[in-house]
Amino acid sequence: MAEKAYKEEERQRTHPDDADEGTVAEDNARLVRDVYAFFPILMKYTDLHRAKWLKTPTWESDGVYENVAVIFKIWSLSQHFKREELNYQAQFEEDLAMVGGGEMKTGKAAIAERKKKRREGQAKKDKHANSIVIACLKRLLPVGLNVFGGRELDIVQQCKEKFLARENEEKIREFIRDLLEIPVQTDPTDKNAWQLNLYHKIGKSQMRGKDEMTREGIVEKIANMAQVVAILHAMTRLRELRKRKLLERKYVSLNFVVVVLKFL
Repeated sequence: MAEKAYKEEERQRTHPDDADEGTVAEDNARLVRDVYAFFPILMKYTDLHRAKWLKTPTWESDGVYENVAVIFKIWSLSQHFKREELNYQAQFEEDLAMVGGGEMKTGKAAIAERKKKRREGQAKKDKHANSIVIACLKRLLPVGLNVFGGRELDIVQQCKEKFLARENEEKIREFIRDLLEIPVQTDPTDKNAWQLNLYHKIGKSQMRGKDEMTREGIVEKIANMAQVVAILHAMTRLRELRKRKLLERKYVSLNFVVVVLKFL
């Protein structure tokens, strides 16, 4: 569903005369409803079983992460998906307000309500931070990372930096292939040599019920993970930058007030 909706959105962007905007909006609205119906259950299920999944990884638990990661990547690229999610959140907030009643608050309750609205106004500037897609992915990210050994995690980190630098995806995959071709050399006297030997093959000792992954499968898995963590890192960095600017603005305003008061 997510891939189909995004393909339609891309077709609308490249061939606006051929695509139906109403159909694109309807597909994304349906996708958002499905996500908000299923993801809360999945998040609760993940919380209950994550410790077991981390202790004994399986292809099934890794598949859960992979599917959520696909939706997350599409969400990060799709303007329609994000817009429909914001519409859904706004509608949900209105429904809650109607259920809660419309009585007027006074005194301390009114002050608390005004402070809450101010905080919410600041939060809305970073409107996509509360996406359930991000929340669900963060719950499952340790499960996805758990299939990698130390060597592969190091490659994921290097590739993350390359994705952040907007390098070509095919060149990044070639970079991964080159690193995987380098033989692992361990010092027999190193007390951690046994760990490095275990990390030699991705998933060899952890994944059960499946044959060993192909080299291209490993390359694709590392590249996909690096892309996901790069997108998350970019979002976090942008959020921190906005918070810093807000604090600087408040600090400047406060200093201005102090200077004005000195001249009064």
